[in-house]
Amino acid sequence: TYDFMEFLWKLYLEGRLPLDFQPIQRELPYHAPCQLKAHGMGRPALDVLSLIPGLSVWELDADCCGIAGTYGYKVEKREISEIVGWSLAQQVYESGSDVVVCDTETCRWQIKALTGAASMHPVELVAQAYGLSVDDYKPPVTASEAPKAPARAW
Repeated sequence: TYDFMEFLWKLYLEGRLPLDFQPIQRELPYHAPCQLKAHGMGRPALDVLSLIPGLSVWELDADCCGIAGTYGYKVEKREISEIVGWSLAQQVYESGSDVVVCDTETCRWQIKALTGAASMHPVELVAQAYGLSVDDYKPPVTASEAPKAPARAW
């Protein structure tokens, strides 16, 4: 099993990732989630994003956003969650950026809650560099067109 950005980096190292990226003229901060740090896989998102012309992404120095999955959403844990996440929030403010790149959904929720900044998954930048729009995505079939699973005989 691979993290998605780890998989893209693997494809690049194997020479199988198309590199026909359109330039993106942006400078964005990146928060590496604790989960990815714990897996010891490096920073594949930063590696892949470094391939996009014009894009400058730098890693913020905060250890943790404080959310810990859904821990920080518990009413009784919210205060400690905000205290832990304060370093990240301060760095986001100091960056002056209104967007932060981050791999995990719960970290992105916490970034938004603590700073008001928007956040995006790194693959959104990859899609943009390929000229794709996440908003234009249409599933290959609608739910009504999807094949029905056979009835189970219990």
